[in-house]
Amino acid sequence: VGAVMHKICNIIFAMLRDNKPFELITPEEHRERYAAEHPESVNTAA
Repeated sequence: VGAVMHKICNIIFAMLRDNKPFELITPEEHRERYAAEHPESVNTAA
């Protein structure tokens, strides 16, 4: 229960800090956004 509350508090405070609404994205969307923002750190060898 403590870990869940900690995670929720981190999300809430990040939303307040960044002044942006919470946006739920899929893991695939997260990977695409990360790859677009950090092309040097993405391993393209598959």
